[in-house]
Amino acid sequence: GRRQKKKKIPLSTGEELEIDLANMDPDSPVLWIRIDPDLLLLRKVSIQQPVYQWEYMLKYERDVLAQLQALDILQRFPSPHARAILIETIETEAFFYRVRCRAAYILAEVVNKLPETWLGPPALMILFKKFFGCKSAPHIPKPNNFVATSVNLQQYFLMHAIPQALARLRSPSNSALSEVHHFLIGLVKYNDNTVNRYSDDHYRASLINSLAATLVPAESRDITNMSPLSLSTNMKELLSEFTLALNMDTLKPSFGRVIGIAALQAIYHMQRTFHIPLDPKIFWSFAQPNIYVPMRLAALTFLVDMVYRHKSPFVSEVIYRLIDLCISDNEPVVRYYVASQLSLKPPLCIILGAEDDATWKSLSRDIAIKLWAQISDTRTEPRLRGHYIDLWFAVYGSNVPMLLKPADQIIEERPAPRNIHITSVKNGTDDLLNSWSWHGTVIDIDEPDSPTEKLANEMNDDTLQ
Repeated sequence: GRRQKKKKIPLSTGEELEIDLANMDPDSPVLWIRIDPDLLLLRKVSIQQPVYQWEYMLKYERDVLAQLQALDILQRFPSPHARAILIETIETEAFFYRVRCRAAYILAEVVNKLPETWLGPPALMILFKKFFGCKSAPHIPKPNNFVATSVNLQQYFLMHAIPQALARLRSPSNSALSEVHHFLIGLVKYNDNTVNRYSDDHYRASLINSLAATLVPAESRDITNMSPLSLSTNMKELLSEFTLALNMDTLKPSFGRVIGIAALQAIYHMQRTFHIPLDPKIFWSFAQPNIYVPMRLAALTFLVDMVYRHKSPFVSEVIYRLIDLCISDNEPVVRYYVASQLSLKPPLCIILGAEDDATWKSLSRDIAIKLWAQISDTRTEPRLRGHYIDLWFAVYGSNVPMLLKPADQIIEERPAPRNIHITSVKNGTDDLLNSWSWHGTVIDIDEPDSPTEKLANEMNDDTLQ
């Protein structure tokens, strides 16, 4: 009975805290373990300890990096107790705001992995209504009031994180929750910034990102018979909101065009999940020279990702135009950016289809000639030449392409596989839900020895207890 009571425990900082030891192992006096907490050594440490020790580390450790590490570990062990601890973390104002935001995302992952089905609205929705809903009608958010104080800034970033975490909740059939969809649509419609002295552009952009996060791949990938009438009611609402946000941002630009970039990103995500047909025209309209440069870079990012992932008939024209942009665009940042993105995400239609499909042979030959002309030209900028060489190696390897060899010199052998280099690439468009601004981004600050890459099934039985 005495062990179940709260006891004052001295921490390494000299502070004494009342800690509830009810969940502690009676055979072990250790609350949690950390190695080199000051990060003074270059090392890689893998720590295995029971789940309750990670919970104690999250609740009572004062180091933010340790708290973030504990959150990542708790994500692997979903349980009702872990869910309750994450909810408590989000509600407690004493935690650093990034820890609270990260806990919201982890809570969504934990709830998705739990086999139990919870009655009533999701916990994140209840928390958002509690923090930001009107007292008389909690489903309607309060008018925005961004004040530059420590408490209000925490609430501001939490207001960004909770809807985006809420949008990641999934049903057992891996579909988005209908009540979450309607709740997020309501946040967009009822957003009131009339009495606020600061702009809410970043918050509105995060709501667009939240709506995009509810998208899951369509059941049918037949885009030949696709029409606006075939869209479901929810998809029509999403497409209407994205189009409205993009058009309004064109007429009245937001700060840094963050709303337009988020809407363009969401439209491309709808195309990638096969809800609407792939169409590069809308992105080329925002990649023109007279457009704001960050908006151009966003549109070009989606075009590069499109030629990387798909093998549609229009891909060849997109590749030609992207290569021409690398060579002749007036903005140096655009030339460097497109060239670097193409070297990271080369067109797979050339790599996988040039040697077996006659349709892509002409494209592959033309691109090889253009690239080699730029690589061998002494007037080419050194930085661009490096990107061209990387792109050449990713597409054609280190040898002369077979398409450029004379017929009598072609050797009947396959080049070394190059998709190993490609599949390991991670880019911003791999997660289309990341914001283009720091306001809506929750940065993963993992401790160097955090074993986040270690799968749960690799842990021993003692850890799972």
